[in-house]
Amino acid sequence: MEFFQIHVPIWQFALSQVFGAVYIAVGFFALQIKDKSKTLKWYAVGNILSIISNALLLNFILVGTKSVSFFKNISFSHLQSNREKIGKIFAVMILLFFIVLAFAVSIFTWNGIWFNWVLVSMLAFSYFGEWHRNVHILRLGSFLYMVTVFVNALMFANVADMVKCVITTIAIITFYVRFFKNRERFCVGTEDDYDNYLEIMIDKARFFEENNIVQWNVESIKEQRSKDKAMPIINDGRFYVIKHNGKVVAGCIVSHSNEEVWGKTQDSIFLKQITSSKKGAGKRLIYELAKLYKTKGTKHIKIDCQNHIEGLKQYYKNIGFDEVRVQPHRSKRIPGRMSCLMNLDL
Repeated sequence: MEFFQIHVPIWQFALSQVFGAVYIAVGFFALQIKDKSKTLKWYAVGNILSIISNALLLNFILVGTKSVSFFKNISFSHLQSNREKIGKIFAVMILLFFIVLAFAVSIFTWNGIWFNWVLVSMLAFSYFGEWHRNVHILRLGSFLYMVTVFVNALMFANVADMVKCVITTIAIITFYVRFFKNRERFCVGTEDDYDNYLEIMIDKARFFEENNIVQWNVESIKEQRSKDKAMPIINDGRFYVIKHNGKVVAGCIVSHSNEEVWGKTQDSIFLKQITSSKKGAGKRLIYELAKLYKTKGTKHIKIDCQNHIEGLKQYYKNIGFDEVRVQPHRSKRIPGRMSCLMNLDL
């Protein structure tokens, strides 16, 4: 097939580019949404617009592949918001069906085989290998995907898809420039690190008090979480941090038992006093702990948080935690306060 050739009437080509432009706009909008399940739904809307755009250009290879992306986003959006109702295996089976459908649409051309091979590799690495928790694997896969989409867009003179590929590639390059410039490091915390960590907790407590949020308070942190009381934990190697340019930006305490809250459990660790001062650092800390303790045979990570703070519960759900139950808070300082217990399977 020759490159950059228009194979449809000009009005049809123009209409396809309008749908492509709206698709790009929807993608930017979806990135602003914090709820992961809603973000995936908006991505699915973008997939529909892209399918229409490419169908108008008679680009059936990309129509098939975008259909896979659409059902992937719908399946995993549903899985994200209904974890207790639908199994991951069922979602993957749906996904595999549409991968086969995409191959059936485009396997008669060499380009179609190559194009879908990249998509299938991305999905297999992401969901079977659980590499969806590794942002570098996802970005590498996205870059390869953009290369194939760009080549395909050149063949069909699809300017909108070429613009989307360029924007995504620039975003990936920008991410890595910032990543290598300001690289974060996960490690076991020291006495000096605990000082930084305590400062972050006190700053957070001040914010809660100033905004009338029932959570931590400054006096209880200074009294109950002083360095002297934390020294046995630090010496035992159960204090973990994320450092950015040598300074602590996130930290937490790991405990191997918490019968007061959870009762008797097996193969679990409990994260306590999680706090951060840099966007994304808390999530990175939890992912690093998940990788570390999975190698040690741990099967579950458990946390408890204030049940009335919906934003905090959603934050943990977006990371992958499931809500287990709600029960009275162990502290009697505020009557009627409830705790939400959450679990992450490794």
